[in-house]
Amino acid sequence: MGTSIPEGCTYPDYSCQSIGAKCINKSIGASFMCAYDVSEKGIEYAGLSLTETIKEKENKYRKYVEEGKLSSGRMNHFINCSFENVVLPYAKWADIIVIDHGYNDDISLYKLYESKNSINDENELWLSTDRSNFIGAFNYLVAEIRKINPNVQIVVGGYFQNTCTIGYAIRGKYVQRVTEDICRHYKLPILDVWNHVGIPDGYKPKSENYIDSINSIYKTDFTKWIPNERGEIPYFQIFCPDKVHPFSDPTGTSDKILNAVVSELFKKRLAETGI
Repeated sequence: MGTSIPEGCTYPDYSCQSIGAKCINKSIGASFMCAYDVSEKGIEYAGLSLTETIKEKENKYRKYVEEGKLSSGRMNHFINCSFENVVLPYAKWADIIVIDHGYNDDISLYKLYESKNSINDENELWLSTDRSNFIGAFNYLVAEIRKINPNVQIVVGGYFQNTCTIGYAIRGKYVQRVTEDICRHYKLPILDVWNHVGIPDGYKPKSENYIDSINSIYKTDFTKWIPNERGEIPYFQIFCPDKVHPFSDPTGTSDKILNAVVSELFKKRLAETGI
C-alpha cells in the first residue's frame, strides 16, 4: 500500500516477482497515512486518509456530498481508501504487507521533525494512536493489522532520496527520518531506497535543453522546474520529469533503477528476517 509513486512505478510487482510472490498493489494516488482536517488537505483530498474507518469517512464527508461540495463518486473513492478496504481483507492471509507511505504526509512530518532529527524510543508518541500525526497513525494501523493476523511480516518502504533541498524535494529527508524511527522502534525490515539511488542535490550541468529534448522525442509536455540562471534543471527533475513521480521519466531509466534497487533490498531484508 502507498501513494501514487508505488501505484505507478513497477518496483512493487518487480520486487515480488523477484522472490516468487504474488503482488497485490493497493497503492492509491494522493493518499496518505494520517487523518487530517478538511482545512489542512481540502475537501477533495482530506478523505484519502488510509487510517480513517469507513464509518468515520461516512460521518465526516457525507455532509459535503449533501451540500454539493463533494461528488457522490468522490465519496465512494474516499470509502475505498480506508484501511478497512485497502488492507484488512488481505491481512487475513498475506505473508508480507509493505507500507510505502510518507511523501503525502508532509504536514505531519514537518510538525514531527521541525525541531528534532529523530524520535527516540522513549518518546510518548509510541504509546499514541493519535492519527493526526504519522507515528500515531502508523501505531494505529499496525495494531489493526495485527488484530487480524499477528504473524504477518510488515515491511516499510522507503522514499527514493533524502538529500535534495530544492523546492518540495526537501520532503525526502523527513520521510527518511520517520521510516528509520519506525523501523528501529518496531524492529521492522526497512527498504532504505534513498541510500542506493544516489540522486545528487543541486543542478545538473548542461541540462538546459533536457526537458525540450524529451518533450520533442516522447511528445510529452513537461516544463522546467525551478531552473537556475543558466536554465539548468535539478537532478531531481531528471529523475522525475513531472517533479514528483519517477515513472514520469519517458526513457524508463528511473523505473529501471528503482526496480533494481528495491527488489535487491526486498530480497535482502526478507532473508535477514528468515522469510
